[in-house]
Amino acid sequence: MKRRISSAFTTFYRISISLLLILLYLTTMATILSAYNKDASLNIDPSDLIIIIIIHSFFFLMFYLFNRFLNVEIDEEFLYIRGIFKKDQTPFSNMECVTSGFGIISVYFKNKTRFGKKICFCPYLFLPLFFHPIADELKNKIIKDEETTEAIKKSIAYQILTRH
Repeated sequence: MKRRISSAFTTFYRISISLLLILLYLTTMATILSAYNKDASLNIDPSDLIIIIIIHSFFFLMFYLFNRFLNVEIDEEFLYIRGIFKKDQTPFSNMECVTSGFGIISVYFKNKTRFGKKICFCPYLFLPLFFHPIADELKNKIIKDEETTEAIKKSIAYQILTRH
């Protein structure tokens, strides 16, 4: 049975905050340009140009970060990843590493998935922001899967050696 481990606000973060950032960006740029349009010449001061570049960079960075969040579910064998238009499932054996910090969990994969070798998601709210129980649970699944794989390899090697 699938269990959702990403926050229910993930869709809100991806769509609503992205739209809000776009509107805020367009409003800011319209305000800056209207200030220069009052002056018929568009002689932009170099210090103002630096501010405009910083504003551009900030909004594009925030838009990029918020759009990387994915919906994530797990069951006993797989990690289910869902974006807006794409879905993927990957076994826990494909997970290489899990990191968490500041309310974001990142999962790194051994092999490339439809979403790349790294995904990020916002887990449900947990007050200490530096570690999250979901990250520990995923790390334990990686360790458990590696132990199972090692046991299977040893069993196969033993069977091969005892045949001859």
